[in-house]
Amino acid sequence: MKRFAPIALAVTFLAIIGGLTGFTFLRSSGTNTVVNIKGLDSDGVFLNAPPYLQHDDQNISQRQASLIDAVGPFGVVVKNTTQRDVIGCSLKWELVSSTGEVRVLRQGYSNPGVLLGLQPLDPNMIGRTSLINANSSGFLALDPTLKNVFDVIDTPLPERTIEKNREYLEKVKSKYQTQLKSVIAITISIEGLVFADGEYLGSDKTKFYKHLQAVIDARRDLGNAVDSAARQGKHAGEALQELTAKMSTSLFLIKETGDTDYDKLYDSSFRTSMNELNSIHTAKGDEAVSKYLRSVLSESAPKLHKKYKN
Repeated sequence: MKRFAPIALAVTFLAIIGGLTGFTFLRSSGTNTVVNIKGLDSDGVFLNAPPYLQHDDQNISQRQASLIDAVGPFGVVVKNTTQRDVIGCSLKWELVSSTGEVRVLRQGYSNPGVLLGLQPLDPNMIGRTSLINANSSGFLALDPTLKNVFDVIDTPLPERTIEKNREYLEKVKSKYQTQLKSVIAITISIEGLVFADGEYLGSDKTKFYKHLQAVIDARRDLGNAVDSAARQGKHAGEALQELTAKMSTSLFLIKETGDTDYDKLYDSSFRTSMNELNSIHTAKGDEAVSKYLRSVLSESAPKLHKKYKN
């Protein structure tokens, strides 16, 4: 889907009402900017951003609407009209300056635990870990901190937290106004999206897809390594100690796939997974680690797969 409309160059920053900020974003003057929005309409996932966003249609509170208006085109609402939860989404902003220079900004959000058969440790979070639930909308931003603020804006907050949010939004205001000064056109698009059943929309050449695949591969490979040690009679704790020792003497755990981006992401994901398992082992022991690995190695979890070819 493509839609065009002129908006003021410097976005109108409205008051963040209620107990969040206590200050007003001011409009700054400038030339017009063309905003081009591209969602995945044919797949039932729509992208909305100012000036197209109709708050009344999105089940958005007044405070949330004020925050969305405040960040302008750098904050969007993704509307999922399908019967499937969305567990990952990558957004791309292409900013065209008056000199023709194109600047590309990206931000991705994901929680691929369901693709590994994982359940939240907190029972109250079961069924609530998706990025955007089926038949629901979700706010995503170039700055992840803004999404965090959006998610809690309607909840009671300590005064100190309110003040920190106010200060942070003040910095965001200044940064975005500076970025928009020479911009004549912005294209906002969904570069990649993954559903809870593992179906991925978009190219597998993007860093976002590679990150998803690397996280899944690294966790499964780690699980297999610990499981293999267990078959040799070693406790999970022993296996983790051996792997940790190997990691401390090696800068990288490159799989040598020929894809440098993937290999680095895999290495980072493997180390992150190791730290998580060590934390689980320290807190709850061998049995908790074994339970975690049984979920990771389960063949019943959905598999990441592409709907479209590149």
